[in-house]
Amino acid sequence: MTIAESVSPPQLLLTGLSKVAWSPDGSLFVGWSDDGVGIIWDVESGEQLKILEGHSYNVINVTWSPAGNWIASKKVNGPVIIWDVESGEQLLTVESHSYRSINVTWSPNGFMFASWLDDGIVTIRDANQLAE
Repeated sequence: MTIAESVSPPQLLLTGLSKVAWSPDGSLFVGWSDDGVGIIWDVESGEQLKILEGHSYNVINVTWSPAGNWIASKKVNGPVIIWDVESGEQLLTVESHSYRSINVTWSPNGFMFASWLDDGIVTIRDANQLAE
C-alpha cells in the first residue's frame, strides 16, 4: 500500500484504499486499505498523521463525527470501532447480536451513533460514553 504522495499541491495521490472519508471541516482525510489499516492525512500538507489498526481486513464503512473528533469504522463480519482522531486510539468497540451490520452513522449533533444490520435492526448508542 502506498501511504501518501504529494503530487502538486493541493492535490494528494492516495492509492490502495477501499473506503475513504473527509473530516467535517475538510482539513483531514481518512482512508482504509483492504488489509484493514486506516490512515489519517492532513489534506493541505499530505502528511500522514495517524495509523488506525484494529480491523483485520475489508472495512465497508467509515464516517466522521460532526465535530470531527471521532471516526466510526465498520468491517465486514466485525464490530464497529470508534477512534479518537487526535490520539489514533480505539475508544470503543461495538459488538452487536450479529456481525452483519452494514453501515454506521452519527446523529447531526454528534451525541449518538447508529449501526444497522441487513436484517433491519438498528442499534443506537450514546456517544457521551466516548468522552469518559
